[in-house]
Amino acid sequence: MRFRTLPTIQIGGHEYDIELCNAPAVSQHGHQGDGHSQAMSIRVATQLIDGGYRKVSDVEEILIHELLHQINIVWSCDIDETNIERMAQGLLQVFKQYGFELIQNGD
Repeated sequence: MRFRTLPTIQIGGHEYDIELCNAPAVSQHGHQGDGHSQAMSIRVATQLIDGGYRKVSDVEEILIHELLHQINIVWSCDIDETNIERMAQGLLQVFKQYGFELIQNGD
């Protein structure tokens, strides 16, 4: 299975590279996604631990979550992890209701 999204996104005056990683984690710590404000990159894992693939909505939620972290950093919003997760789930729901696709299944 191959997932696709935009290769970059602008947050504030910064352009971030977006990488969809064909792996269950993007770091040694087992994170499903991460973002680096200095390297200007966001990574999202597309596989499950058992080798299967995540649902598109799961990959989208992880991407939204990481985008919110970078927005939080760029604009110094002081949003904690719990509220980042709440906002990611809420935005995913709104995006789905409006038919927005952040991630496309390339198969």
